[in-house]
Amino acid sequence: MLTDNQAAGRFEANYGGEVLGYITYQIRDGVMQLPHTFVKPAARGQNVAALLTEHALQSARAQG
Repeated sequence: MLTDNQAAGRFEANYGGEVLGYITYQIRDGVMQLPHTFVKPAARGQNVAALLTEHALQSARAQG
């Protein structure tokens, strides 16, 4: 499940109550920046970063 943790400024990939990875975001002057992505070693190679990136891009498009 992908969630928006606005308090932490990041989108998170969660599975079974555990955060497997995240992509941080900052919105400045109406532009979303994605400065950092992290995926736990056990979840690497499973498309987690790609899913997070696509989710962030969709969110940015939806916000205009």
